[in-house]
Amino acid sequence: MNNKLICSLLIITMFSSLVLAADTPPPIPTEYWGRLMIDGAPAADGTEVKYYDGSEWITTTTVDGWYNIIMTGGDSPLSYNNDRDCSIHWAAEEACIPCTSDADCIEGPQEGDDVNLVVESSDVPVKWTDDASSGETQINIIPLKTGWNMRSLPSDEINNSVERLISGLSGQVVVWYYDNTGTWLVYDTEAPQPWLNTLTAMEYGKAYWIRSDINQNFGFAGSPAGNTLINLQVGWNFVGFNASDIGLPDAISGLAEPIVVWEYNESGVWKVYDTESPQPWLNTLNKMRQTMGYWIKSAIAQVWEI
Repeated sequence: MNNKLICSLLIITMFSSLVLAADTPPPIPTEYWGRLMIDGAPAADGTEVKYYDGSEWITTTTVDGWYNIIMTGGDSPLSYNNDRDCSIHWAAEEACIPCTSDADCIEGPQEGDDVNLVVESSDVPVKWTDDASSGETQINIIPLKTGWNMRSLPSDEINNSVERLISGLSGQVVVWYYDNTGTWLVYDTEAPQPWLNTLTAMEYGKAYWIRSDINQNFGFAGSPAGNTLINLQVGWNFVGFNASDIGLPDAISGLAEPIVVWEYNESGVWKVYDTESPQPWLNTLNKMRQTMGYWIKSAIAQVWEI
């Protein structure tokens, strides 16, 4: 077969691909499910959620915390968001149509993407995870008050870099963690030198002091976490509570006493529960809540299952 004939066949093949691509029916819509949690509880029915799909805003509302976003654009049949100039596909001798603009080359969010959600008119930037298309994705929104907030992550983050998690927050943000050995680790968005930031990750099951310059929402996506085992050391432990709200003393049942639990709530008030309190009315903390952080003092080293 001579070169002229080969070139002619290639041109015909590419032209046929382009014609077929332009004449194909719309792709099946992609549906993304997620559960919207606001301050540790499913969003109220009818909470409006908007998502920008690259060309338009898609609006949905929640039912029992769940929302779904229908991506009606989809890719062109022979275009690829991760190979916009077709170099990968052409090198593999595969059909491909180049696309340069978001409108021409639309896919659902990719792992690690910045996703802009608007919840009840409040902007909530989050990071998408690789399981975002499954029904197990959980979008978390934790309101931060101006000043200090003692909080914890209510879901298991695939990429738990503190820099990534707080990248959507405005103003100076400072995060402190106590590692139960008497050492404090810190991350400050305005640290004069990167090496001064000793805290590199925020983990499920741990508590954090978060200081914010303004009232704002801390938003991120993750996988709903199951039961958690927390190793309590002798003395003070800085831990997160990740189950649904549970009253005291039920929340700490099974732990060897004495146990002391302190919470710093959203109003800036300290509350305490002490298993050896001489009077019941001295215990001002009556339940433990998801997304809150807690100081727990244990007399012995033991494992707490949440």
